[in-house]
Amino acid sequence: IDLPLVDNKTTEVLTDAQMGRLMEALDAAPDQLCADAVRVVISTGIRRSALFALEWRDLDFKNGFIVLRGEAAKSGRTEKIPMSAGVQKIFEGLRDSPIRPDGPLVFPTGRGTKRFGLPRGFVRRVRERADLPENFRFLHGLRHNFASRLASSGKVDLYTLQHLLTHESPEMTQRYAYLMDEAMRRAANVVDEIFKKD
Repeated sequence: IDLPLVDNKTTEVLTDAQMGRLMEALDAAPDQLCADAVRVVISTGIRRSALFALEWRDLDFKNGFIVLRGEAAKSGRTEKIPMSAGVQKIFEGLRDSPIRPDGPLVFPTGRGTKRFGLPRGFVRRVRERADLPENFRFLHGLRHNFASRLASSGKVDLYTLQHLLTHESPEMTQRYAYLMDEAMRRAANVVDEIFKKD
């Protein structure tokens, strides 16, 4: 049986309006543990497998890094990604919560076991409330959204983006290059505007 090939070069970017609705939907979700998992993906671009493998020992609050252990990483290598102030606040809120699940996992199931995805009902309700496209691949799409927004900002180079996404090779990050080209065109237009004033 030949399985259909998955186009892994698809990039998914939510509009600012969709992002706003998504954040509102997450705030309104009854399951705030799952909502926090989604918030972490939005702000880090972390892979689903790495997210659900996270243990409290992987969070370096002092130095502001998330350690992605080799046994849970796609590459098999232990790597680390930075923890922004916003992401650190999410983790600290979870750590200090009186309803924090017991055990080493940061985002366990209700039984304390490792997750392999988000509950379908949670995803469906958030997707509907945020009015996201039906074909938007939830966690994977948010990873692409993270990368696309950083690339199009013009403030993050491809080398840095490669390491934030923990891509093994620059070729994997190259799909975002066109967004960086657009950011450079916008910067060039700023120069035009400056000289028009003189």
